[in-house]
Amino acid sequence: MSFKNLMHSFARQNNLEELDFRDNKYHLVLDDLVRLTCFQANGECYFHGILAPLPKDPSTREDLLVRLLKTSLALMQSQRVILCIEPDGLNLGLYLTRPLQGLDETMLTTALVEYVNGFEIFKKEVDRDGSQHHPGLMMLP
Repeated sequence: MSFKNLMHSFARQNNLEELDFRDNKYHLVLDDLVRLTCFQANGECYFHGILAPLPKDPSTREDLLVRLLKTSLALMQSQRVILCIEPDGLNLGLYLTRPLQGLDETMLTTALVEYVNGFEIFKKEVDRDGSQHHPGLMMLP
């Protein structure tokens, strides 16, 4: 199945309105909160979105990045989302990739659920006040 047909099939199955396709990317809004693009390149399906702007204050920025690194390490075994600083240096981005070969609606849905779950976990950490005491890092199954 072509990538275009796969995306349209996914949209039909999930009662999404007409897909927004611009700049060779599908622009999706999931759970009324998570905005992301989905596109194909080099035999991969990429999911990408902006998590949040980085704080301007260097100390606050460093604190946030350390907390996010700890969260990322805790999730490493169960989540495949990749947290990064965008090339503009101003925003945090979140990526997920899946091989295009063999990708079907079920696998696409599973990947999007994983992306949304990862987004929500990292977003909670971004929105949390870094000045409060936080318990030790917990490993998730």
